[in-house]
Amino acid sequence: MNVALKCQAINLDLRPDQVEGLAEIAAKRGVSMALLVGDIVDEYLETERFKTESAQEKRQHIRKPVTLPAVLQAALSGNEIHSRTGTVVDISLGGLKISFSSKDQRHVDLLQKAPSFEIIFKLPDMEEIFSFKCKPVRLDKNVVDVKLGASFEPFDAQDESFKVFRRFLAE
Repeated sequence: MNVALKCQAINLDLRPDQVEGLAEIAAKRGVSMALLVGDIVDEYLETERFKTESAQEKRQHIRKPVTLPAVLQAALSGNEIHSRTGTVVDISLGGLKISFSSKDQRHVDLLQKAPSFEIIFKLPDMEEIFSFKCKPVRLDKNVVDVKLGASFEPFDAQDESFKVFRRFLAE
């Protein structure tokens, strides 16, 4: 059943380059500018709520906002390996959130159903490649993107790459 949300119209004063940029992104994604701006506002509100909630963080590990290209690999059935690229948008010692284009919805659904997957990425200004096993935990969908939350499987605290990773998070 399709339920229309009651929306309120507002007027915004934007620079011409902002309007052009929004129109270009909306056209690429095949959505209206109103939907795109609504998703941007939702994302901004979520970020602001996170900042407010960070003071009373309920999570064991505080998340660090990042933008890191990543590759995810999951064994789905038999010897079939499913790979997908995404962007890590926040990370902590406990897990991470990966963003995918909404066009990748079918692939992300497969990843979410996998018991675990491997994520591979590089941290900014480092040559070392990091690879962690993860368990899918949460899936958030909107018109623009799909975000998959995942928890890390246990680390070896004595591993040198774990120490480098922990230092990065502390910065």
